[in-house]
Amino acid sequence: MPRLSELSGVNKSTISMIEAGRTRDPSPETLEALAAQLPQMTPASLNAQLHDWQNRRRRALTELTPEGRRVLRMTPEQVRETFTTFQGWRSQLAPTPTAFATMLGIHHNITNEYERGIRATQGLPRGMQGPLMSVLGLSGEYLRVLSELPPS
Repeated sequence: MPRLSELSGVNKSTISMIEAGRTRDPSPETLEALAAQLPQMTPASLNAQLHDWQNRRRRALTELTPEGRRVLRMTPEQVRETFTTFQGWRSQLAPTPTAFATMLGIHHNITNEYERGIRATQGLPRGMQGPLMSVLGLSGEYLRVLSELPPS
């Protein structure tokens, strides 16, 4: 991303917001600048890919199993009593760390590395915290309980 930012002249935070799905409709100027740096990409094709990715993420949320929906409705205390690891909790929502990352709109390494114990000493990754709240609608207290669970 830093290299794409340098080459395109698009701010790193703008690219991050697009990647995280927080910017649904990048400006035509932004699309043009990014597409110019991506092989065989036009602003229209880049925009179409972004919308396709966002729609897949929304479908993943609507396709949650009844168990996944039940887990999201749990109180923080119920989460604490039910799950012994973050991975155990996550597996109720998505079958793999990568599928979970896609659902949240974050890079798959964030979830994969956290569950494998890489950088887990710092608690729940910052790159995961915001999407857990904004995408899944978790409260701060629910998030705090998740951060207290060991990764796996």
